[in-house]
Amino acid sequence: MTTKRIRKILIVDDEANNRLLLKNMVKLFGYDSVLAQNASEALQLLDRSFDLVLVDVMMPIMDGFELVKRIRSNPEIGEIPVIMVTTLSGKEDRLTAVESGANDYVTKPVDPVELRIRIEAMIKLKTKQDEVDEYQGELQILVNKRTTELRNALRKLDRSHVE
Repeated sequence: MTTKRIRKILIVDDEANNRLLLKNMVKLFGYDSVLAQNASEALQLLDRSFDLVLVDVMMPIMDGFELVKRIRSNPEIGEIPVIMVTTLSGKEDRLTAVESGANDYVTKPVDPVELRIRIEAMIKLKTKQDEVDEYQGELQILVNKRTTELRNALRKLDRSHVE
């Protein structure tokens, strides 16, 4: 079904050092990454080619919670897994992250082992989601083909009854 490819992660953080740190971790884990310095840039870059988004919460203009809500409201990109990466560690913050649509939550300073495990879990989820989407597409093609064949057979049958 799905061919093996290097997975692509969008990293969104307003601090350059944090973006670079996450980029290097992601690279060590075997993934490609694209960097965005704010939520607006992330929304411009984000498309279906991404497998995961790592989002900082505390960003100027549009915070990570709002970014995740906008991602979820877009049918084209709304199912891409999102992990919040932030210094906020309170229960209320975790609940807000989940309510906004985040799949997971990691606190800074980021533990590389924890981040790798969480990324791998989300990539597995995305891989299975992609397989289901591909299978649904194949089924839809088959249904359309069979429907056309059935309509053609019914037309022939109708014509044979008229003659």
